[in-house]
Amino acid sequence: MIISVKVIPGTGKPEISGEYLVIHTKEKFEKGLANRDIISQVARFYGVNQSDVRIKSGFTSRKKILEVAGL
Repeated sequence: MIISVKVIPGTGKPEISGEYLVIHTKEKFEKGLANRDIISQVARFYGVNQSDVRIKSGFTSRKKILEVAGL
């Protein structure tokens, strides 16, 4: 399954807003910390392992395309 994710700094629960899954992260946008947090939150949201979630595009952007396997 391919999903579009919009990342917002701060706290909050993942929510679907329009065409995006909105993820709030407290992690810094440095050294991949935010990306790891995003993968963790998406995995929890969909009930899959973190290894089943992969960023396809947008590694340095706040709008990302993720692939979730196992759904």
